Amino acid sequence: MKRSPAVIILSLLIFIATSAFAYESDRTRRYFFHGKLNISPVPLVGQQARLSLDLTAVSGDCESATIQIKAPAGIAISGQSVFPRQRLIMGTSRRYTADIAILEEGSYALQATVYFQLSDGGRRAEHFFTYLVAGNTHSQVRDNASFLTVSRRPQTLAPPADQPAVGGTVSIGGHITYYDDNLSAEVPIRRVAVELLDGIQKIESVYTGDDGFYSFENVSSTGRNIQLAISFENDVLRVMNGESVPHRFELLNIHNAADGQINGDYCLDVRNQHRGIGHIFNCIMDVHDYLQSAVNWHRGVIDVKWPHGQHPQYASRHYMISGTVYEEHIQVPAGWEWHRRMLLHEYGHAVMTAMYKYNAHILPHSSFQGTHSIITISDPGFAIEEGWAEFFEALVDDNAYNLTAYANSNTPNIESNDWWTGDANGRGRNTRGELVEGAVASILWDIADTARSQDGSPGADDDGMDGRFMELWDLMLKYSPADILWLWDRWVDNGYSRAGALYSIYTENGIDVTMPDTVPIILADTAQSKEPVGVKGDVNSDGEIQSDDAAMILNITIGMIEPDDHQKWAADMNDDGQVGSDDAIAILRQVVGLTSSAYRQGDEGIPASSSLLQNFPNPFNPETWIPYQLKRDSDVTIRIYSTRGEIVREFDIGHRLAGIYASRERAAYWDGRNDSGVPVASGIYFYSIQAGDFAAVRKLTVVR
Repeated sequence: MKRSPAVIILSLLIFIATSAFAYESDRTRRYFFHGKLNISPVPLVGQQARLSLDLTAVSGDCESATIQIKAPAGIAISGQSVFPRQRLIMGTSRRYTADIAILEEGSYALQATVYFQLSDGGRRAEHFFTYLVAGNTHSQVRDNASFLTVSRRPQTLAPPADQPAVGGTVSIGGHITYYDDNLSAEVPIRRVAVELLDGIQKIESVYTGDDGFYSFENVSSTGRNIQLAISFENDVLRVMNGESVPHRFELLNIHNAADGQINGDYCLDVRNQHRGIGHIFNCIMDVHDYLQSAVNWHRGVIDVKWPHGQHPQYASRHYMISGTVYEEHIQVPAGWEWHRRMLLHEYGHAVMTAMYKYNAHILPHSSFQGTHSIITISDPGFAIEEGWAEFFEALVDDNAYNLTAYANSNTPNIESNDWWTGDANGRGRNTRGELVEGAVASILWDIADTARSQDGSPGADDDGMDGRFMELWDLMLKYSPADILWLWDRWVDNGYSRAGALYSIYTENGIDVTMPDTVPIILADTAQSKEPVGVKGDVNSDGEIQSDDAAMILNITIGMIEPDDHQKWAADMNDDGQVGSDDAIAILRQVVGLTSSAYRQGDEGIPASSSLLQNFPNPFNPETWIPYQLKRDSDVTIRIYSTRGEIVREFDIGHRLAGIYASRERAAYWDGRNDSGVPVASGIYFYSIQAGDFAAVRKLTVVR
């Protein structure tokens, strides 16, 4: 059937009108230093100039730093370029200089890196750039660059001109590496494509291994123009240049080489200004490999454009009517190639697009525009989009300290914070945590982290979820939640585990959700408790007391099931220390309504289980009360710990009868001082209780 010209024109207009380009807003970041690189005078080819770094410490004193000034091939650097053991005091400025000479025309990145160590032992690097377009008659200094001159020419292997061509069969192999400016070391580039060509005709292509090694066996070089090149692409990503093709570098040209083994090692070294591509490539591969290992999932190929744009961001185009995303990329400006957490963040956005079926109508909706941070109060859709990406910053490295509020401190971080208030220190007035991306990131982290995660409580999972990332992933894939409140509803409605602990996590992050009556509330920080936490009779931990639980008890009684400690506790309805048919009968009587769930509530003011409750007020200055409840008479000790695990204060409460100690008159009191009587500094602390066999830990915040 022929279509009329009007229909064709209308279709084209619909196509044009329905395509859209959506950029993410810029996220602000905190730095330890402010720095500015200057070139004076602006040199032509063959001239000299002075490269100066003006550096100021803005987030604290730095007792020992090393400053290194770097120049690429095509520019010579003379005199001192490394300045070790520098003491930089907050608020003061220092200048470091090196002399340079321009050898060739080109577009160049000049760089200074500050390597330093924080008081917590963590090592950091911050980088500063300026860009020079050098010519014979005109040169220009710029703050950004969209193109950088290739720094290295390929090596040619051939017989000398005065000797006859021999030719033969060769094997070629080597390691592909790059100089990592964050680590000051050479690092293998993983899964990058190495191509074997005859002229422009591709013969074969392989990927490097985890050690960066590749090889081609039994290659005939007789009469052939053998070339070797690396192309920054694979089935996960392509790092694209300004011409929208993958970055590509020639390694070797081989003409009539004799039989033997040829070493094809190639390093994007410290003089190669494209070395940052190796870091970009490896970081994206790290996320891919993590998801492949954790949930057996991977998304389609993503283009990463470098150097490109003014700000790092994930961007996508979609059809307005169908919502289908038909083009997407991550842009990385020059100078941002060494920011690992930024790369994890932006790829996190790309992951969400794939999980939400590459459809803009399914993705969370937001009207927020502008600069934002972990404490920005926006809207629920924006908060889950950015919270998910910030969660990825910590998830891939399993490190809570990857997402912090300050450049010079590990706290507050994605696990220990009160960002939901709209203030880094928990002093804001916001009451809706679902509007704050940092609060959303914290919830996602608490769902996923485990006792092995790097955080303030090493060796313990203090949120009660015990690593539910697979369930979180399953929910995101199936239900595409529009915000963090939708996520809660889907979690509860579809029977995902540990809803009680998740309720506590939501509450601690300032989000008001409704707990179904059938699900027990489990205080998140009691995960370390030796006392079972939950509901008597809920043997299978599904949040309900049903006939299934009675059946489990009978199977335990006849030896068909070997119960764990929690199941033994939940099954022992009459607390006689044994699991028997009388316990199953007690459950069945409760199910049919012959008895109430008195086991959940306790009798005569005595709680059904011991627990450590949240201190109040929190955050606090200068004093707080620590409430708790005891199932049985116990000797009670309460301790306050720093994030390093050091005891700050210890209270020997003495012998206490079973009961609830929650009021100011009965709770433990702390005046915010250490054992020496000195007020403690602002920050996150942990407090523990030891009452007989019961032990638990929670966290609190001091704000001075």
